[in-house]
Amino acid sequence: MDGLTKNWRLPGWRVCWIVGPKALISTITAAGSFTDGGANYLLQKEAISLLADVDWVRADIKALQDEYRAKRDFIVSELARMDIHVDGPPEGTFYLWADISRLPAPLNDSEQFFEAALRHKVITVGGTWFDVNPGGRRRGPRHFVDRLRISFSPHMDE
Repeated sequence: MDGLTKNWRLPGWRVCWIVGPKALISTITAAGSFTDGGANYLLQKEAISLLADVDWVRADIKALQDEYRAKRDFIVSELARMDIHVDGPPEGTFYLWADISRLPAPLNDSEQFFEAALRHKVITVGGTWFDVNPGGRRRGPRHFVDRLRISFSPHMDE
């Protein structure tokens, strides 16, 4: 499964593809046609011409990997310096999960951390925002309170 929106940094294109057994592809195609109808013909045609230049594709992939690796390594080292742990550096995403449980209260709560960081023009996404609990139906403790999702997609100078 791959696509131009995330992996190729072309938001708005909404062109993706899946390689797999024919029965699986047929099922996914049927489900997809009920939800959005698929990408339009012109986007599909342009995607094919974009990906046809294999040398360009390989060079672009390597350049992207090199850039994101440098940004990831920088953020992981800066977080370590602040005693914020990362459970294994990511190997295929443009964000990481940071464990803020060792920070003093209230900064060890992802929502409180978000508010404090925002005052310094830094945006994080609190782990609680990824706790699937529609309508607050599930009772009990909140999950991922001590986790942050931090993106390393912005340019280094930002």
